[in-house]
Amino acid sequence: MAASVGLAILLGGCATLFGISALLQSWLPLSLDTAAWMLVLALSYGATLLLDLDGLARRIFRKGMALVQRNAMLRALLEDSFDGIVVAGDDGRIELANPAAAALLGGAPADLVGRDPAGLFEATEGGAALRDGGRRTGLQSTMLRRLDGTSLPIELVVCRSVVRYGRHRFERRAESRTVTIYTFRDIAERRRAEAAQQAALEAAVTANRAKTEFIANMGHELRTPLNAIIGFSEIIRDQMFGAVGHEHYVAYAADINESGTRLLATINGVLDMARIEGGRYQLDESDVDLGDIADAAVDAVAEAARQKTLSIERRLGRDLPPLRADARAIRQVLVSLLSNAVKFTEAGGKVAIDGTIDAAGSCLVSIADTGIGIADQHLASVVQPFHQADSSLARKYEGSGLGLSLAAGLMSLHGGSLAISSRPGAGTIVTLRFPPERLLAA
Repeated sequence: MAASVGLAILLGGCATLFGISALLQSWLPLSLDTAAWMLVLALSYGATLLLDLDGLARRIFRKGMALVQRNAMLRALLEDSFDGIVVAGDDGRIELANPAAAALLGGAPADLVGRDPAGLFEATEGGAALRDGGRRTGLQSTMLRRLDGTSLPIELVVCRSVVRYGRHRFERRAESRTVTIYTFRDIAERRRAEAAQQAALEAAVTANRAKTEFIANMGHELRTPLNAIIGFSEIIRDQMFGAVGHEHYVAYAADINESGTRLLATINGVLDMARIEGGRYQLDESDVDLGDIADAAVDAVAEAARQKTLSIERRLGRDLPPLRADARAIRQVLVSLLSNAVKFTEAGGKVAIDGTIDAAGSCLVSIADTGIGIADQHLASVVQPFHQADSSLARKYEGSGLGLSLAAGLMSLHGGSLAISSRPGAGTIVTLRFPPERLLAA
């Protein structure tokens, strides 16, 4: 632009000088020497042209260097890429391959140039999409055919791009090029890890099934002799067939009976937990009265409460509607929770059982005590099977740690839940929630 303006000024100046010289010669007998002025104009134009050329050269140099840096960056990205990248031209032959692609294929980048990339990959679902005019396939798993004839599992993405030439006035190429870019990565290690994980999962499932079957089979073998021990020790303890002869034998028989009963309860708890975890626990549902079941549960722990001089308050109203539930399971839940409340409440404390209907229509049954409470760090794990807050051999409170986990499992089978709120030294409240669909019309 500056050169064109300078040329226009030069020509205009020369024409003006010639015009002035001609006018002077026509009016006066004078001759104006215009050579010096034209030389000045020519030199000015030359200087302007040189400056313009210098600026153009600097711009061309900067653009060239920017292009070199961009090409170097793209080359670095291509060569340092973890993924294999293969570029095919219009003729469908490979024009460019990065080192990662060559390494995955087992050759050098030069070995891949000129090959048909379709022969390197097994048929993919995205091939039809590209043939139908699509631009890109989704991430898909396929097999890479290596140069040595072996195969390798990969993830592949195929992209078709159109390379359009610039619209510069010196550009003589008018047609665009279409290139196809294949990007792939090795997933053999991931496949091996997934296979190992699946094998470990299957082994764990098999081991768990074997454990459950073992517990179920051994349960029968253990309960049969235990029932005999409990029955015969009860006969000896009560001296049904006459005096034993020494009072110590009666006390020993009572100890045998108590230990056998406790062991049988533990075995039954383990079996129930195994059935719940294995999905084989079947509810025997019927219309049940919560008040009656609560009374039976309180009666079951009344003797233990009396021995510790605990008072049990029955606040469960008779106005609660009946439930559709398994009466034996609900009684087991309430007995377990009341037994825990009695066990962990010091002498002279209180235990209360209450029931109500909340705003959502659910039936809530709560067992509250004034016992030792549960520390915050144990609240989340007390419902886990066999969990003991005090796991030492010299712990004060005995038990298998199955009560709360069994109660939570049985409530879950009823579509309900079990929630615990507690504070050390301030007691514990366990709340059972039965969903509205379990309630029957009053």
